[in-house]
Amino acid sequence: MVYLLVTVQVNRGKLDEWSNMFEKEYLPLCNKHGQKLVAAWRTIVGTYDEVTDLFVFDSMEEFSRIRQAMRDDPEVQAAYKRIAPLSGYEVSKLMVAQSYSPMQ
Repeated sequence: MVYLLVTVQVNRGKLDEWSNMFEKEYLPLCNKHGQKLVAAWRTIVGTYDEVTDLFVFDSMEEFSRIRQAMRDDPEVQAAYKRIAPLSGYEVSKLMVAQSYSPMQ
């Protein structure tokens, strides 16, 4: 399994708007292409207005195929352009499990 951990710093006061757009516009497009969300959090102590999402892929090949399909999809690009101005930065990490991890 390959995991994509995405942390987004949402602009102050825009968390509800960002979350609504992500849930109603962007997430259905992820699902359409097979990008599976397994967890989503918002920070309640620490960095304000921060959202972290965890996606899972069966392999690097699946990750590459899905991400390419999303880059090529005009609907995905349009949704991203609508949601991007609501955030300040995004950090994405592609990760694989350690041998001792209960979550493989």
